[in-house]
Amino acid sequence: VSFVYRGKAWLLCGPSGVGKTTQYRNWMKRFPGEIEIICGDMPALEAREDGSVWVHPSPWNGKERFGAPDGSAELMGIVRLVQAKANEFEPLAPAEAVVPLLRQFAVRPETAGQIRLLAAIAEKVLSSAPAMLYRNRGDLESTEILRSKFDELLERK
Repeated sequence: VSFVYRGKAWLLCGPSGVGKTTQYRNWMKRFPGEIEIICGDMPALEAREDGSVWVHPSPWNGKERFGAPDGSAELMGIVRLVQAKANEFEPLAPAEAVVPLLRQFAVRPETAGQIRLLAAIAEKVLSSAPAMLYRNRGDLESTEILRSKFDELLERK
């Protein structure tokens, strides 16, 4: 799931069933009007010459069909979601984040050249925005904590 919050794009990543849609729905319920969906499943990422990465909609909007044809924004953060009994964040170093990020790409590399190309894209993505692991319960409190973390990152920038 990708959405815009306070003018920046945020990616919630992970396999099916970890709570990406739940977090989006919780946010819409708890903080209506604060976010705009970009893409419900696999957004398109654009690495620009200035070093920024932009998130755009794609035709793949997931089973819920969440998506906005015009929504795009600069990437601010990547959150890998995991279901847990407690809500806690952990920063992910690029070495820890790269394999889970590569698994999220729609393209499955078949040659060494394709692997190098995807690795270069992943490097640009991970150098442009912090990646974190969020173990969460999927309740409204977990969404409030997620929003607070996003606010903290925006204030640092």
